[in-house]
Amino acid sequence: MVPLALVLTAYGVAHGAASAPPFARDGLVLSWEAREAHAGALADGSGQGNTGKLVGSAAFADEPARIELGGKGALVGAAPLRPERASIEVVFRADRTRGPLQHIVTTFAHAAKTPAPGNPRQWVMEIRGHPPHPADPLAGHLTFGVFGEDQSWHLALSSVRLRKGWHHALGTFDGHSVRLYLDGRLQRRSLPHQSPDYEGRIHRPPDDAIRLPAAGSSSPTGQWGLEGAVALVRVYSRALSSEEVAQNFRCAQTLVPALAEKGAQGMARRPKPPFRVIFSNDTTNTLTCTSSYHKKGEPFRAEMLEGTVDEVPGVDVHMLQPGLGWIPWWKSKVYPADEHYRRFEQRTGLKADPYGQYMLAGGDMVKVFVERCRAKGQVPFVSLRLNDSHLLEYVGQKHARAAYVSRFYEEHPEYRLDPKSKGWDQRVLNWAVPEVREHKLAFIREICESYNIDGFELDFMRHCNLFRLHETTGEQRAEIVAGFVRRVREILDRTAKPGQRRWLCARVPCLTAPHDALGIDLPAMAEAGLDVVNLSAYYFTQQQTDLPLIRELVPDAAIYLEMTHCTTVGPGRGGYDDFSFRRTTDEQFYTGAHLAYRRGGDGVSLFNFVYYREHGTPGRGPFNEPPFHVLKRLGDPEWLARQPQWYVLAEVWNQPAVPDRPMPRPLRKGQPHTFVLDMAPTEHQRKDGLLRLMTAQDASGCTWTVRMNGTELKPTGFVRKPIDHPYEACLGEPNQYACFTCPRATVKDGPNQLAVTLDDGAAVTVHYIDLVLP
Repeated sequence: MVPLALVLTAYGVAHGAASAPPFARDGLVLSWEAREAHAGALADGSGQGNTGKLVGSAAFADEPARIELGGKGALVGAAPLRPERASIEVVFRADRTRGPLQHIVTTFAHAAKTPAPGNPRQWVMEIRGHPPHPADPLAGHLTFGVFGEDQSWHLALSSVRLRKGWHHALGTFDGHSVRLYLDGRLQRRSLPHQSPDYEGRIHRPPDDAIRLPAAGSSSPTGQWGLEGAVALVRVYSRALSSEEVAQNFRCAQTLVPALAEKGAQGMARRPKPPFRVIFSNDTTNTLTCTSSYHKKGEPFRAEMLEGTVDEVPGVDVHMLQPGLGWIPWWKSKVYPADEHYRRFEQRTGLKADPYGQYMLAGGDMVKVFVERCRAKGQVPFVSLRLNDSHLLEYVGQKHARAAYVSRFYEEHPEYRLDPKSKGWDQRVLNWAVPEVREHKLAFIREICESYNIDGFELDFMRHCNLFRLHETTGEQRAEIVAGFVRRVREILDRTAKPGQRRWLCARVPCLTAPHDALGIDLPAMAEAGLDVVNLSAYYFTQQQTDLPLIRELVPDAAIYLEMTHCTTVGPGRGGYDDFSFRRTTDEQFYTGAHLAYRRGGDGVSLFNFVYYREHGTPGRGPFNEPPFHVLKRLGDPEWLARQPQWYVLAEVWNQPAVPDRPMPRPLRKGQPHTFVLDMAPTEHQRKDGLLRLMTAQDASGCTWTVRMNGTELKPTGFVRKPIDHPYEACLGEPNQYACFTCPRATVKDGPNQLAVTLDDGAAVTVHYIDLVLP
């Protein structure tokens, strides 16, 4: 017989009672815990007697104690509430996070009650649905808001899309602003037209219109119901402090073990890599760029690859991309080089390119690279492009560039996103096909088994398309990608030396809007074993990113901001590397790195850095040597904070198709627009700055009103180079610029509002803005 004391102890632990930490009680006006369910109702632990009743499909379940709502049920109170200030707390499980709206905690309308003319709204905790547009980047985010006496909603959103599973959410309103905490962390996103800032009280509906507090659907027909479960609902008549939120989160973790297992935002703490500066080497630059170790027309030699390592002292990690991800430039058994290039020569009658000739002669670029990195004190990584579209248009042709098309790609047109398309984003392969993922995984496995590398990067940016969106859901895409990450993590762990941590990195978009289409769910990827997030703007140095939001999303991952050789480009003429481009200056590198550190980044990465050198079609110069001298400074946050700052907002590729895309921005007379510049000035930038607007057309006849954070800026004369630099390409003409003095006192640390109005003149398009703080 088991002693009674042990039975009681086991019951207490299972139900979170024996060791549960205390939760905040001051101001508590409603408290429902699923473990208190009895006979289809929940007692009100606040002492107010507001019993919760199960309606619709709602049903009690155990382990953990919860109310299953199933999308058509609700837990409804007996009496309405009219707090002027409030905190709404809920522990819930989301089974669906995309698609139509889902109410988690709101107010309930009885079917038997005739709707009254008064406005019944008070508050809502919900999973934002996809209307008004299916591509809404905020669909799937957790939302909390109050309806004010001003008859407007005031909402706060989760920083990122909600993930399926158990969560603790707590929203507060203190009479001044709305705040939302998800799994213990303050969220920082909002809607510009429904600001979380509001001075006033929560709406107090009249008796004949007010609704009852509820978890689940606000409709008696079950519309907008939560597909999932709730374990706890509490309502307070005041705003809880951040310390009380943390206290309640700890208490909630004892009620639902899944919360305790995943901790804050679901990522177990792991050691971070100690690196500050990561340098990406695409290998192809050895032949496409003229350099001290490569003259035009000279064939590839291993010494060229060694030269790329030798010329970048000051980097911590050197990352090699051995080809485009289709043809192995390493000793491969999965797809041997001699098999590929011999087949190519037989089919086309053409000789392999210099890289192919090197491989046919028994070369091994990855081996050469790793050995040289070890000799020079650089940590070697390999990066694999997961779906590179370069040169795939030559599939099946008798053309020299067809040597870059693999047999696997050629023989499986049914795996392509669109077998009939030659477009960049459609000729790549469909990652919903298991064989496509297995093919890439086989490459990763043999690289990890064969070479003494310290880390591996999965490059999702070459190119930014993996799925047929009309055939997959966001959840399916995220599960496929996270599952792939998990398998790579297993390979890295299995092949690591005793005591070695082989770091796993992902190169992903620096803005979160495209993540869903790519299957990028960073918390899920972190749980699967991702260590490092490399935030990329694809081809550009882009300082304005979602790094702060991503830091909230994966608080324990190492985050690096990628910077490149250019900030914007001119028009192309078709083909590869045929456009002019505006070079990134020293100060723009330093400013981007400084901002990244200030916003929670762990370091920076460099991509396409050597392409200051001559390459591509003629007429894109004048060319320069890369500014290798900046590399030794990018890992020193204190030094960076003391330098002159040069902020840039420019037209770039691959911006998400969302309404707030900043550039290019057409402006007509009398039509204002507000740009947002995240900046981090310090006490070291003391002088007034210079703001420049650059247009695509002649703007000499234009007059402007420009305000920085509400202060009108005075026009000043044209300045071609606010800080001197050696680059001349793509700077434009004086008649394309409008320049303004920007008083130092008008610029703050954080988002800055730059309001621009074209007062007079023909319509123009702004496509480049910069601000220098000396």
